[in-house]
Amino acid sequence: MKKIFAFLFFISFSFTLAAQNYTIDSRKAIKRFEKGLEFYKTGAYRRALEKFDAAIKVEPQFVEVFLMKAQIYEDLQKYKQAVLAYNQAVAVNPDFRPATFLIKGNLELHLGKYADAKTSYQKFLTFRYKKQRYDSLVKEKIKICNFAIKAIANPVPFHVKNMGKAINSKYRDYWPSLTADNQTLTITRLIPRDSTLAISNQNAHEDFFYSHFQNGEWTEMKNMGVPINTQGNEGAQSISIDGRIMLFTACNRPGGLGSCDIYFSRQVDGEWTVPQNIGRPINSELWEAQACLSADGQSIYFVSNRAGGKGKMDIWKSEIGADGFWQQPVNLGDSINTPLDDMSPFLHPDGQSLYFSSAGFLGMGGKDLFLARRNVEGDWKTPINFGYPINTQADESSVIVNTEGSTAYIVSDRLGGEGDMDILSFDMNPELMPLPVTYAKALVFDAENKDPLKANYELIELPDSEHVVRGTSSKKTGSFLVCLQIGITYALNVSKPGYMFFSEHYYLSDKHSASKPFLLEVPLQPIVSGARTVLKNIFFETDAFQLKNSSNVELNKLLNFLKYNSKLTVEIGGHTDNVGSAEYNKKLSENRAKSVYEYLLKRGIAASRMSYKGYGAEKPIADNSTEAGRAKNRRTEFIITGVK
Repeated sequence: MKKIFAFLFFISFSFTLAAQNYTIDSRKAIKRFEKGLEFYKTGAYRRALEKFDAAIKVEPQFVEVFLMKAQIYEDLQKYKQAVLAYNQAVAVNPDFRPATFLIKGNLELHLGKYADAKTSYQKFLTFRYKKQRYDSLVKEKIKICNFAIKAIANPVPFHVKNMGKAINSKYRDYWPSLTADNQTLTITRLIPRDSTLAISNQNAHEDFFYSHFQNGEWTEMKNMGVPINTQGNEGAQSISIDGRIMLFTACNRPGGLGSCDIYFSRQVDGEWTVPQNIGRPINSELWEAQACLSADGQSIYFVSNRAGGKGKMDIWKSEIGADGFWQQPVNLGDSINTPLDDMSPFLHPDGQSLYFSSAGFLGMGGKDLFLARRNVEGDWKTPINFGYPINTQADESSVIVNTEGSTAYIVSDRLGGEGDMDILSFDMNPELMPLPVTYAKALVFDAENKDPLKANYELIELPDSEHVVRGTSSKKTGSFLVCLQIGITYALNVSKPGYMFFSEHYYLSDKHSASKPFLLEVPLQPIVSGARTVLKNIFFETDAFQLKNSSNVELNKLLNFLKYNSKLTVEIGGHTDNVGSAEYNKKLSENRAKSVYEYLLKRGIAASRMSYKGYGAEKPIADNSTEAGRAKNRRTEFIITGVK
C-alpha cells in the first residue's frame, strides 16, 4: 500500500535533507540519521532503523527521523508501526509537514481506525499552505469515515460460517460459482506446481475444482482436469444455472485478443469441450474478465477497461441478437460504474438483482459489496451497500447468492479457516435478498420406450410473450433446467423432429420457492396416426371463441410443426367442461376449433390437410366435479389423422 502522498512527501523531504536544513543541531544525531538514509536507499531497512533509533536516542525531538521510520514501515507494509511513527512525529512537531496528516489518515483508514483517520484528515484541512488539489479528495475520505463510523455503530446481521474441509483446502480457495439447483459448486484454487516447494509466483497456478451436494453434504472437491484446466492459469469462472456452460478468464494465451480474455466451454454428454475464446465484440485488445451469464442465457455481464468506460474497471453487458451472435457491449452506466474499480458482477437468476464489488461508491474504504436492483423501466437503481461487518476496511472482492436468495457466498480469511483464503457462507439479510424465484427440472423422454431425448425447449412468459428462454435437453440424460420468477405465467413447448411437440403452462404462485422446484416429466410421442397433443397454451376469451394474443406462440408452434411435417393430416378438436347445455358446449367447442383451423389456413396450411370438430363435453379427461378438473376439460387438441 505505497501511497502517492508518501512518495510526494519523500521527494520534498529528500530535498530538505540535501540542503541539510534539519530541525535539530546535534551533529551526532544528524550523522547517525544520514547513515540510516544511506542504508535506506540500498534497501537495508533493518540497519537503517537501527541508525534512526540511535539518532532518536541522542535527540528525541528529531522529527525527520520519525518520518523516515514511518516511511520504512509503510514500505514493509507494517502499517500499525507506520502510524505509531507518524504519531510520534506529529507529537514532536505537528506543523513540520501538513502532508503527514494526510498520509497518516490514509493508513488509519486502511487499518479501519476511522475516528483517528477522520481526525487526521480534518487536521490536514486546517493547514493554510497545504496543496489545495487534495482538499476535495480529503473531504471524500471524511465522508467514508463518517459512513464507516455509523455502519460500525449499526451492524447488520452476519452469521458467517466456513464451508469446511470438503470445499476449502490448505491452499487459496476463491471465486465460487453455483448452479441454480444448488447441486454443483465450482471454485478457483491456487495450487503449487511442485508440492514439495512453498507456493510462490513461480511455483503456483490456478485450476478449477468442483463439488456436488449429495446426501445432505458437499463431496470433496475434485480437479476439473483437461481440457479446461491447463498448465497455465484459469480464473474467475462462472457456471451457468444448468451447469452446462462454463465461462472463465485466461491471460496471454496464444490467439488471444488482449492481455486477458473471456473463454467458454460446454458440457456435452458429460464431458467439457475444448475451451474457445468468446471472441469479438466481447473480447478486445484490452482486459476482459469476470464474466457472468444471465439465467436465460441471453445476456453476458463482464468487466473491462476498454475505452468508453466511466473509470478504471467497468461492468459491461452484451446481449445475443436476432442473428444468434453477441452484440456490441454496452456500459452499465453511472448507476453501476464509477471512476474507480467496479468489478465481479453476479446477476441473480431473478434477472433483476445485480451483485458486484466497487471501490467507487460510499463504503468502508476498500472495495465493498453492493446490490443494485432494476426498476420497472429497466434502469438500475442506486446500489445498496451490504453494510458492516460484511464489508470491512479490507477489499471484499465478490459475492454470489443462491437461487432461493437465502444464502450468500464470499471469500475471506477472516475466520482463520483451512488456508489463507476460504469460501464462507452466510444467511442473507432480507433487504439484500433478490426477487423470489424457483426453477424447473425437466426430463424429456420417448413416451414409448422411455429413452432420454435431446430436444429443443422454449419457455415463454405470458401474456406478452416478449421474454423467451430457449435451449436443448441433454442427449445423455434428457434433462434441462430453467429458472422461473414467482408470480409469472409461463408457457413451455418442447419439440423434436419425428415427435409430437409437448405443450404445458404454469402459473407460479407465491407458494413456490427454490426449495420446492418444479420437477417435470416431458414424454414425447412419436408421430404416428392417432397421436394427439393438448394445446395447453391456446387461450380464448371467456365463453367466446376469439383467440387471445397470448395464443400466438403456441399457434405458430403448431404452424411450424405442420410446415415441417408436410405429409401429415390433422384434426383440430375443441372440448369444453359440462357447465351449460350440451348444444351450447358443442357449438362453442366447434367454433373454437374452427378459430384455430382458420388461423392455420390463413398462414398457408392447405385445407385438405386439416379438419376441425367440436366435441363439447363428450370426451372429458378429468373429473368435472372440481374446478381443476373442469379447467383440464376445457381444451384444444390436435390429432394426427394421416401419415404419408
